[in-house]
Amino acid sequence: MFAALIDLTSILFISLPIGCAFIACRGSKYGFVIARSISIQVGVIAALVGAIFMLGNASDLDALYPATSILLLAFVYVFVVFGVATLVINNSEITLPAVFQFKFLLAACFIFLFDLILVTADSEDSLIAFFDFGSGLFLLASAGCILLIGVATDSKNVLKLVANSLPYAGLIGLLIGFVLCLAYADDLTVIGPALAFGFNSLLYTNCASVFIKLAKPCVNHDSEVIEWQYGVFVLVGIGSCWALLISLV
Repeated sequence: MFAALIDLTSILFISLPIGCAFIACRGSKYGFVIARSISIQVGVIAALVGAIFMLGNASDLDALYPATSILLLAFVYVFVVFGVATLVINNSEITLPAVFQFKFLLAACFIFLFDLILVTADSEDSLIAFFDFGSGLFLLASAGCILLIGVATDSKNVLKLVANSLPYAGLIGLLIGFVLCLAYADDLTVIGPALAFGFNSLLYTNCASVFIKLAKPCVNHDSEVIEWQYGVFVLVGIGSCWALLISLV
């Protein structure tokens, strides 16, 4: 029975970015700070990758429930990582390293990008599902607005502001996709692209945020942490989208 709680693909996908957190700081304890900062987002990314794959096979309802269980497993794993990292941080004195070596930051970013490509490039058709022009524009517009706000308010660390704000901007994209689904519930040709926009917008913004946190680890210092509530909200959002889709198929 408990074998159902083990999914090697999910474990590999999640462990690589968490490992990147320690690579970026050369194995120091500060890796726990980075790991806690990105762990929930990594779970969201894993869940969205699974959701987008499922969206391409929405007509196969028999495969929906096993796929959903694997999607939920990603959150089980990252909640464990988040909890462990939080315990270590709360019971240790962890300081910001004085210097981060470029080669380690480059390696961490490369492994993270490789991990994304590895899991999304299952086939040529599946890779195409992760390219959405509207979501790309949404990411650029969101990042641009956050940058403008940071400059206008004389923010001391604009990159930190972008890294912390993009995940919440992605939620707006998800809600836009859901609203479009409801608005055009009688037109199945619109529902698929609308969900794809919502999922990919949230995926892009979280990927960009994690990339910044790995490339510039100092943004994680004394920074707002994406808590478990964010992951739960995303799960509710994905679940609502699936409930709507199933009711219409």
